[in-house]
Amino acid sequence: MKIIRYTVFNSNPEGNGAEKRTAQITEILGKTGIENTYIKENDNHSVSLIKLLYRAFPIFISIHQLISLSRFKNIRKIFKAIKNYLISESVLLKPLQSDAGVLLWECTRSAYFYTPIIAGKYHKKIIALPHNLESFVPLQQSTISLKYSPNWFNEEIAYLSKCDAVMCISKEETNLLSLFGINAFYLPYYPTQEVENWLLSIRENRLKKNTSNVVKSILMLGSADNQPTRLGMLDRLKLAQKTPDIKIIIAGYNTENIKNEIGNSENVEFWGSLEINKLKNLLENIDILLIHQPPTSGALTKISEMLIAGIPVLANFSSARNYYNIEGVYVYQNDNEYLQLLENIGWQVPPVPDKPINEINNFIKMIDQICN
Repeated sequence: MKIIRYTVFNSNPEGNGAEKRTAQITEILGKTGIENTYIKENDNHSVSLIKLLYRAFPIFISIHQLISLSRFKNIRKIFKAIKNYLISESVLLKPLQSDAGVLLWECTRSAYFYTPIIAGKYHKKIIALPHNLESFVPLQQSTISLKYSPNWFNEEIAYLSKCDAVMCISKEETNLLSLFGINAFYLPYYPTQEVENWLLSIRENRLKKNTSNVVKSILMLGSADNQPTRLGMLDRLKLAQKTPDIKIIIAGYNTENIKNEIGNSENVEFWGSLEINKLKNLLENIDILLIHQPPTSGALTKISEMLIAGIPVLANFSSARNYYNIEGVYVYQNDNEYLQLLENIGWQVPPVPDKPINEINNFIKMIDQICN
């Protein structure tokens, strides 16, 4: 089997959530021996005005068949889409002309909505792997209509429905897309073997320590540039004065800037970005990981990773999506439940979650079936 991978993300098992998901797909394909051409979209390409004018009308018609032109904010957005179509087609041209049978579409943002059109033009099947439903991310704006989430969900449904299959990272999104008649399947996140081994070494060291059931330290970990993560951190820090005996550590990219928004608090520490050894030491010693987010889409990669590392996870209902009723994940729906859990739960080292072998095998079988 030969396939084409089209993405905007780096394949980095130690990167952000999107890069980790991409690395997971890289490892799965590598272990199965599927030959793949990895194409990463970037902003360094251009298209001539002559080519734009020459190709505009047929692309115009194809776009209208996918998404009604009435949904575009203005005529400039339509011509921007045509221009981006031509750029993407030129980037993908060589692999599209090969004997690869499937295009794996890993950049399902609205800016690339036309990708199913390109795949169809070159007689390629297309499998979408959205890292999350983009139209449900808070404050996410459509590049088509300029509407904010969730008011452009119908646009996302329109182009995902043109795919031969869609592999979702969460159970909720799989079920939702299926309700719209989309051929949706579930492929949960699980870290690469290298990262799994690193997490298991943290678990081993945590098991060696004398632990207490009393929570003394909480870690909130993530990038403050991620809007749901930042909003959640700010929300929980407002309650910091109600848990004065518990140290709260905020760590991750640009998290030190959050301090400027909330001021000083005796039991809150801001660690910012961490190099790998410092992060490992921190994970070996904190009591729990706290995650708090507003309603959004996708699934949090750090939850399965923390469970592998032997770290209990305390999460609000929205953050725990895809992980409900999982041992080691404690879910609260309001501030009172949050404070009660901190006081009353006897924290235990959670079991290692099962690797999604069946889902991985189904993913490979689906590629094989679509290729043939």
